[in-house]
Amino acid sequence: MEFLTTLTQRSQAGYPLILFYVIALLGFVLILLSPQKAFLLALFCLSARNFHAAIFTRTALFGAYLNLNDLLLWIALSAMITQCLRENRKIWAPGILLAICGIVIIGDVQSVVKYGTSYNVLKRIWSTAIFPIMFLVGSNMVQKEKQAAEFYKVLFLGVVFASVQHMYFLVFQQSVIDEYDGYAQIRTISYIASGGASVLIGSVFAGRSLNLRHPTKALYYIGLALVGSSVLLSFTRGLWITVLGAVVVIPLLIKEDVLFKMSTKKLVIIVSLCVVILSLALPKLQLAKQITKRVASFAEPEAFRRSYHSRELGQKAEINLWLNGSIILGEGSVLTPEMMKETTFRGAYYHVAYSTYLAHYGLIGLIIYLIVLPLSTINIGRSYYSEHSETIGSTVALTGVTCAVMYMLGFMWSNSYIVATTHVYGLLYGAVWGLNRGSKMRRSVSSDPNRK
Repeated sequence: MEFLTTLTQRSQAGYPLILFYVIALLGFVLILLSPQKAFLLALFCLSARNFHAAIFTRTALFGAYLNLNDLLLWIALSAMITQCLRENRKIWAPGILLAICGIVIIGDVQSVVKYGTSYNVLKRIWSTAIFPIMFLVGSNMVQKEKQAAEFYKVLFLGVVFASVQHMYFLVFQQSVIDEYDGYAQIRTISYIASGGASVLIGSVFAGRSLNLRHPTKALYYIGLALVGSSVLLSFTRGLWITVLGAVVVIPLLIKEDVLFKMSTKKLVIIVSLCVVILSLALPKLQLAKQITKRVASFAEPEAFRRSYHSRELGQKAEINLWLNGSIILGEGSVLTPEMMKETTFRGAYYHVAYSTYLAHYGLIGLIIYLIVLPLSTINIGRSYYSEHSETIGSTVALTGVTCAVMYMLGFMWSNSYIVATTHVYGLLYGAVWGLNRGSKMRRSVSSDPNRK
């Protein structure tokens, strides 16, 4: 289990390879017998995994062209296709998804024409395809309330499992903590792509839909506290800021006093549980001191300059690429070979969302991805929430809205949807749009006098 105890963020130790084969076999069987369960299997694994460990879980046959993340995507996509064939219904895509696919395909064609089909080109093209593929899957597999309930429960269990893995990693790392560099020694970003932050905030503000009894409610709060602890211990400042921003923005979107009061109580309980968990699990960390150190770079100009320097260089390089190319369509899905060879900037590319979109897809890409996509999702998610506030579907909708809010707030951080970490985010957006479509179809059927 080296992936749980490694000292580096990007360990090349994957999960045991047997896990890859077990998931592949189970996924194939479920696709044939129960596509919905195959989809839920992929959802759980994607929300529960260590992202970097999954990257390096590969077979000798396919090598870098098929890792565990890719396998789970193919299981989910195959489940959707099989389900649609069995139900004799067409695969549906909302207009915003068609717009995203259009801009991505244009960018892919640009890159292939310019740079050919080398591994690096194909790798980038694949990264840009992950979000729209998972968006499509979510919008077709989560259209009914029963599907929404299953989706939320499995997603919740997945993000809690990811948090447990993260906490195990941190407890193991305790032995190397010193007072000067504590957070840097134990920081890992391998779990922040699980969707846990969106589930946490969405669950806090979605009040009436779960109706949990006391023993189950206690476990539920403990699960949310574990997720909150994982978010805090990611030591990712951009994530902290977007989470706090969502805590402020979501109540303004809901505008329900009763739920606001309920959510305040839930926040107090979860924060209190986080304090208990962190005090017991990481007594050596001196968490308040480490958080203060991490946040200090925002308050001290010189510290901020040092911390943001490589990101600023990457941002400027992407803006220059955009200004020197097509203002409307951008450079395409792949950066220039010269930029990719420049080690000074390599780590800072894709770290500022708005400049990343401008460089790759120009003004059209920026408008579609960073404005139209989140705002339209927030709009339909709020509408679904207000109409179905007593259902678990409303919690799914609010979780998707939270994801979109955090995405917009993080435009100066690496919150872009053209990277390889977007599996769960794509499913969340798709679930919001799928539930909205399902609701419209049910209203249409109920209002048709020719149907019983």
